Amino acid sequence: MKPTALPHPCDKPPPTAVAGSHTTLDPTLTPPNHTAPPSQSLSSTAHLCTSPLTGCTPTPPKDPPVPSSQPSQAISAGAAAASAVGDVTPASMTRAALQSARCSRPYMEDRHTVVASLRLLSPAGLPLLDDGVQRSLAAVYDGHNGSRAAELAASRLHLLLAADPALRYFTGDSKAERSSQELEESAVTGAMCRAFHSLDEAILAEARSEGLRDGATAVVVMRLGDVLYAAHAGDSRAVLCRQGGAAERLTEDHKPNLPGERARVAAVGGRVEFQRCWRVISEARGGRPGSGLAVSRSFGDIDFKEPQRMVECEPDVCRVVPRVGDPFVLLASDGLFDVLSDQEAVDCADKALQGCIDTRRAAALESGGSAAPLRESEARIVAEALLARAIAKGTMDNVTAVVMLLGWD
Repeated sequence: MKPTALPHPCDKPPPTAVAGSHTTLDPTLTPPNHTAPPSQSLSSTAHLCTSPLTGCTPTPPKDPPVPSSQPSQAISAGAAAASAVGDVTPASMTRAALQSARCSRPYMEDRHTVVASLRLLSPAGLPLLDDGVQRSLAAVYDGHNGSRAAELAASRLHLLLAADPALRYFTGDSKAERSSQELEESAVTGAMCRAFHSLDEAILAEARSEGLRDGATAVVVMRLGDVLYAAHAGDSRAVLCRQGGAAERLTEDHKPNLPGERARVAAVGGRVEFQRCWRVISEARGGRPGSGLAVSRSFGDIDFKEPQRMVECEPDVCRVVPRVGDPFVLLASDGLFDVLSDQEAVDCADKALQGCIDTRRAAALESGGSAAPLRESEARIVAEALLARAIAKGTMDNVTAVVMLLGWD
């Protein structure tokens, strides 16, 4: 995530949270009341939710940091989530995996969530009976000035969505009548917006009580039936690879210099300035120095929301129907897209995926059988290729890349 501190706007402030990333695998459980231990080697293992809404900032790690370009181990999301959630058949799993690294930063502020089967919740928070509709979710949260907001987002946003009544009545049928599809899009967009706003209020409430000033951007892709919904706030990004390898961006980075964003900031009495990049400016007050934020929407960031709400958490939501042959969706923090264009990232990922497909076909020919469907292991290989490419291109920021393979069988 881009830095916020002034007068050195391109240097991140000292870390306030530990390195490491969390993957939420059980959408039906309330997060346990503890924080996961820091990842000293940047090698992640699968966790349940680990960040309660009422808790303290994690203790910084005691050991010295490891080499900056070492990636974390990818999570085999589908297999692990099947164990955590319960009775999930392989055909209905989201084939998703990820890779992340802190790169040259001394701390890791990215967090992520992958849920292979999003179980709906009752108003009391209890899991509802499986209705047979495919719902799955992946998200990347890029923290700045600390990781607490990103941790809360990774542990709670999918739970808020799962409990929203709007999701109970729609199945993601791309062949339904247009009026039904429009109704569904409106309902899911409303659910996403409510979840983002509820989460932001919880993060700000903790910031007030604990004196925290961090924030996080977010990108979420939810599969509902055979439809994808992408929601985002900030500059974490989602890109769809179309059949043939063309990149199609599903999100637009919320930068302060965009005309609509700049006008909204100005309308509440705020200002946007160029300080080595475009920033929303928070004036000095109460003994606190002024600061600048390189995005115009985010979770947290209390200095930019009180007393003036210059930065919003309202997501933009995009509905897209993948076509047969569209291979994957890529979600990533801006550490990847700082050094790779959308098309460069898709080209890298598509090349790695084609290598996996060729390997499976060769194995099938040798055995006399048919090629097995792609699984999480292939998604992991693709994510590894993306991370390696970003590091080779000289990214300085934390990088998290999630690859969702679009198998609609």
